This record gives sequence, C-alpha cells and structure tokens, in this order.
Amino acid sequence: MQKPYRKIGGEGKMCTVGGGPDIGNIETLVAKDYECLDCKNQFKGMGRRPMCPTCKSRNVKAV
Repeated sequence: MQKPYRKIGGEGKMCTVGGGPDIGNIETLVAKDYECLDCKNQFKGMGRRPMCPTCKSRNVKAV
C-alpha cells in the first residue's frame, strides 16, 4: 500500500532529479513581437502559444 503524499519542508515545493526540462539549444530561441487582440498591448513572446503579460489572453498575433 502506498503512503499518502506528505509535504516535507516549506511550501510543498517539489524538486527535479537531473535538472529541468530540455528546451534544446537556448541560443536558437528567438523572441518575436506580438500584439494582443484583446487589450492591444505589444510585447515580445516565445513559444507556440504566447500569452499577453497584461491581460493574460492567448488571443495574440505576430506583428
């Protein structure tokens, strides 16, 4: 029978074994310019689905 999850230490933070996720060659990542279609904020973002830092919307387009 498995023991129930138990927080050890502070705020229940978990550690990773062997480092963080593999994001590939960091030098090849490029930030693109985006505009939020909801609040019109312009920002730089990365990834497949960037999120507006102001209103948290994913309704954005590359400019």
